[in-house]
Amino acid sequence: MREDILIPYLKEQENPKLLAGDMSMMRHVSPEGGNDTVGYGHKLSNHEQLTGTAYGLPIEELTEEDAQRILKADVDRAHAAASRHLKSAYGVALEELPGREQAMLVDYQFNVRGGISSFPSFTKAVLIGDESTQHDEYIRHYTDAKGVRRPLARNRAFFNTFMSESAKASFGEYS
Repeated sequence: MREDILIPYLKEQENPKLLAGDMSMMRHVSPEGGNDTVGYGHKLSNHEQLTGTAYGLPIEELTEEDAQRILKADVDRAHAAASRHLKSAYGVALEELPGREQAMLVDYQFNVRGGISSFPSFTKAVLIGDESTQHDEYIRHYTDAKGVRRPLARNRAFFNTFMSESAKASFGEYS
């Protein structure tokens, strides 16, 4: 998988202020409600919220390096979960896919409640290289704290990073 593209994309989408050096954004309110988020998109579990730690690290003392370690651990978890789902639902190993397709599916697993299983049409389109359906199905939404369904701001960035012709060229792959 192309973490050299996925990780910077996730940092920019999850917490651009922290990425720019604003350490006051290490812990912030999640726009969709619920527990706070730390670092680059790590939604605190109830246990983490209660213990004041994320992956054993004290939340109130997190550094930029800690935020990067947490992001890497979350991406690894998303990768493993996406791999398990693809194997059981489609008989396909995530690692067999080109890097761009792996990164797209890991991003969905990382960012969407229910992961790639919540987007079966998009997932299948990625697996079979159906770009028309990918274009029809990639838009994600969230429900804010007031119950209003809104498109994610990252939809455009996702398209530009993974689906545009220039993105395909940056991955060195045309699928």
